[in-house]
Amino acid sequence: MNRKDELLLKAMALLGSHGPEPEQVLLQKYREGILHSVLETGEDLDYLLFCWPECKDLERVILLAFQENQVLADCSALHCSVRSLLKERKIYDFCSEESDWMYLEHYILSQMFFRDCPYPPDGTPSDREGEALLFSNAYVTETIREHGVFRSMMEMMKEAVLRNTEGSTSLFQVISLDPDIACYGPDASEEEYHYSMDKDEPARLRNAEIMKRIGFLPIQLEETDPQPGEDGTKIWFAICRETDRVVDCDPELLRIQGGNA
Repeated sequence: MNRKDELLLKAMALLGSHGPEPEQVLLQKYREGILHSVLETGEDLDYLLFCWPECKDLERVILLAFQENQVLADCSALHCSVRSLLKERKIYDFCSEESDWMYLEHYILSQMFFRDCPYPPDGTPSDREGEALLFSNAYVTETIREHGVFRSMMEMMKEAVLRNTEGSTSLFQVISLDPDIACYGPDASEEEYHYSMDKDEPARLRNAEIMKRIGFLPIQLEETDPQPGEDGTKIWFAICRETDRVVDCDPELLRIQGGNA
């Protein structure tokens, strides 16, 4: 068994336990060529990226960072073209059913950058160009946070979603600043996690500063203070619009179908 196959099996077990679909479903998609994977070997970490379609014009992209056989960081997002984001009701419905956070991220990208377009999408064709990347989670184990891992992973995600574009492309990104919870590695805890304003608001502010460093703009959906008893979740996000082009794309990424609905 080669290194990629070894990590693939470990990744499938982790994603099956904590991800959107059971392990056997993911393995079947991989065997059928629906789910694609790309391995990038680094000096200290191995990065395994997955892409698969969730519905027409929408794909899920997941990136896991391994140190030997242990996952120490992850990043996950939904990706579609801006045209599909603004036109397709099924993408709006999918995000809404996925989680409150993903529903709000769809709302934020649509209303912050394309306020003149119908919302929710009603099937009206859009001529807006670009790619949309809606992050569902991102976590880096504390022991490796000062090594540029998060920045590297964000660049890898960007390369993956721009793999089929030509020339300069506008990329619209949104991510929640709520703290993600580790379900693997040394940071994982068996105790059930409960959001707390006192505990989590400082983490949101730290996350905001981190996102500023890579070009994101932190925003609040509400300017008023949370009411007593509320935990402040689903208020803080960060958005980014940038124009970029992929010069030297990983050849393995180019073999993945789709990615530019």
